[in-house]
Amino acid sequence: MRNDTYFLVKWSYPWWPGDPDLIFSPSEKKYFYIKDTEILPLYASYDISPDGMYVWISGFLDIGSDKPPHGSLVNLTTLETTLYNDIPVNDFVWSPDSKFGWTDGYDSNNAYMLSVDTKKLLPFPVNPRYDIALWHPKDHVLAYMTENDQTLALLNAEDMTIQGRKLPISAGFLWSPNGDRLVFISKDRGIWQVDYPTFENFEQLTEPMSSTINDILWSPDGNSLAFISGQDIYIVDITK
Repeated sequence: MRNDTYFLVKWSYPWWPGDPDLIFSPSEKKYFYIKDTEILPLYASYDISPDGMYVWISGFLDIGSDKPPHGSLVNLTTLETTLYNDIPVNDFVWSPDSKFGWTDGYDSNNAYMLSVDTKKLLPFPVNPRYDIALWHPKDHVLAYMTENDQTLALLNAEDMTIQGRKLPISAGFLWSPNGDRLVFISKDRGIWQVDYPTFENFEQLTEPMSSTINDILWSPDGNSLAFISGQDIYIVDITK
């Protein structure tokens, strides 16, 4: 983290008194405490931003607490900490540009967007149908299916505006490696693709499968898809 010049030391038992989590500088041979252990969430999980400048920490505030986990944002350069103890959170996912992150609410359907610049944690204008939302590979646009299951929401994290796209099929989805296409998995287990951001050239790539589609992945060059259905592995050439 921090331009690959520091690394985070996470203890096996982060809740043990006197064992705060540390940042270590190999060049300076120095440790830095992330924050005071009295406000460091216990049983903590860590999500470091892609640029290595921030870490989001999720965890419980007290040992044996029946309260849901909460989050905090730590600037790894200044160690300035922003607490979000009034909003119970769950998993956290950074945007590729490290400017935003989204988290789903703990034991609820609410989802929240964090802005690093403003330090605000705002609720989604429209909640996801599932707890799956995927960042565009190169932009701070978050895609997810809405409650009615046939609208794809494209949430711009910068201004919290949403563009909704009606789909001719009910589907899960996956971004292509460079973000120029979206692949959809329909309820009848067929695979479709469409161009992004124009949403033109909606194309069926496979006939409906007899078994559930699992572990669908793009090739690094974006020319092929691989997935498992039943006991078989399938590879689809997108270029044909």
